Amino acid sequence: MDVSRRSNGVSTAAAELIELAVAPSLIVRHGPDGAEVVAASTAFSALLGRSVPAGTCLSELFPALPADALASGCGPREVGLAGAGGETPVLLRVDRLRSDELAGLVLVQLDVTASRSRADRALWESEQMMQAIADAVDALIYLKGADGRYLLINSSFEKATGVRREDVVGMTDDDIFGARLGRTYHANDRRVLDAARSMMFEELVPGDTIYLSTKFPLIGEDGKPYAVGGISTDITDRSHAEQAVRLARDEAERANAAKTEFLSRMSHELRTPLNSILGFGQLLELDLRGEQADRAHRIVQAGHHLLNLINEVLDITTTEHVGLDVEVEPVGAVEAFQEALVLVRPLAEARGITLARDFHGGLDTAVVANRRRLAQVLLNLLSNAVKYNRPDGMVTASFRAGEGRIRFLVTDTGRGLTAEEAERVFAPFERLDAGGTEVEGTGLGLTLSRTLVEAMGGTLGVERSKPGRGSVFFLELPIAPGVRPQHEAAETGPGEPLADLSSVHVLYIEDADANVELVRGVLERQRVAELTCARTGADGVALARVARPDIILLDLHLPDADGENVLARLRAQPETAAIPVVVVSADALGPRITRLTEAGAAAYLTKPVDLRALVRTISELTSESRG
Repeated sequence: MDVSRRSNGVSTAAAELIELAVAPSLIVRHGPDGAEVVAASTAFSALLGRSVPAGTCLSELFPALPADALASGCGPREVGLAGAGGETPVLLRVDRLRSDELAGLVLVQLDVTASRSRADRALWESEQMMQAIADAVDALIYLKGADGRYLLINSSFEKATGVRREDVVGMTDDDIFGARLGRTYHANDRRVLDAARSMMFEELVPGDTIYLSTKFPLIGEDGKPYAVGGISTDITDRSHAEQAVRLARDEAERANAAKTEFLSRMSHELRTPLNSILGFGQLLELDLRGEQADRAHRIVQAGHHLLNLINEVLDITTTEHVGLDVEVEPVGAVEAFQEALVLVRPLAEARGITLARDFHGGLDTAVVANRRRLAQVLLNLLSNAVKYNRPDGMVTASFRAGEGRIRFLVTDTGRGLTAEEAERVFAPFERLDAGGTEVEGTGLGLTLSRTLVEAMGGTLGVERSKPGRGSVFFLELPIAPGVRPQHEAAETGPGEPLADLSSVHVLYIEDADANVELVRGVLERQRVAELTCARTGADGVALARVARPDIILLDLHLPDADGENVLARLRAQPETAAIPVVVVSADALGPRITRLTEAGAAAYLTKPVDLRALVRTISELTSESRG
């Protein structure tokens, strides 16, 4: 270094002193106006990366050095040395030069070795801290270079793989996990590096352990990824649990499908023989007189009791299986109650029970309900009140309105219930004193009724009851705000006379001889013009195209085809598309009925067939088609 003795007025002793300094050193003149460099050693210029000319302000080199450090001197302290790359931390020592020749000068020396050692120690401490944090995590944590070679791992990685962290540097996934898995891991790493963003992967390791790996890139100063980090968490148990849930769901769906098929078959198999029992029983009632007619009537009654049992069992089973059809709408409260009273009147008359009503509390009121289900529940309550009443007793139908809700009340003069019995009556198959009474029943009516009412947003229960004093059952539903019923249902007689079918041609597609004979028997009594029968779906479609009947009766369970397919073929052909088709089937499940009517069936009658309903339906549909 050229110390420039003369230009800076520095004595030979001072110049030699600074040239001989091994440590980076400066001679600085300190005065009231500040401090400036007098001479700089070669080591100092080398550390700074450039020469330091005389006259350089000391504050340019050490921006944060306090002024008192030059005035009194100081021991080693850490300060920042300003260079091209920013400030570098160094340890600085200041000594005043006391000789006469060097009066007013100070010697500034740097201990770079100590400063570097301190920086290295800080870096080591930082690395140890990060390693400790990584080791405290159960997940596998690792860092790999862009070439796929490992740079570091945590203790969980060591335990999972058996590889020590001292040995992992330079290893690849192929070395640790084998070539097959290594290719998968490397491909995932490559995707992260290429996209320069974090990604998640499910990755297997030997032993069928499943890890969820979050991989992320490390970006260099040039903005390009130079390494990939990863955090992998064991999700084997969770994955197996999710798989078990999927399998259970699939199994439940298969079970539901099987149950639906079972319900459909049960409905068909139970109703088919009843169709003959009740159908021919009704024909006997029409033909016989006196005691024989009474016996035929008893057969029909027993058949209806069995049918009610089947209906309730299938209804409650369907409710548990597929839920309820509870689409609600405003329904006139008085209208619904009156319809149920009309239906229960023959039973009341037969048992000598007086029916009374007080509808003032429900006038001009509509409730939010499903019309068919509400009628079903009210009929059940009224039927029970009649059947479980005393001789010459009374049943009263009334209302009581509250805030936003209204109660349908059914009061009877029967034997009454204890508090424990009042709750038991809603349990499945629970019939109080079933062994000591001649009352017919299944023990399912109130159970199903409560389910139906709750599905409509209402409640069903016993308002009050006392042994020997009768009971009051209630059905409570929300009022439909702003809706006024238009008409009250009119009372009708027990049944209308059968219609005249003397100009009607009927085609019946049915393979069961008993069902054909039953329909033939009732239609011949109505002087039907012609009844043509087909035993298979193919024959039925062919006959319909040629004979062009006025109406088609269609069974769903045919030997060669499903009735739904036959209906679709009839609707698709121009010759038969306009002919009304009435499905007559023992399958009484709601979804099936809805599907067939939406597919084009004009009506759906369930077996056992009500003969009056059959004749009425034929008459109405043929009148419409001819009109």
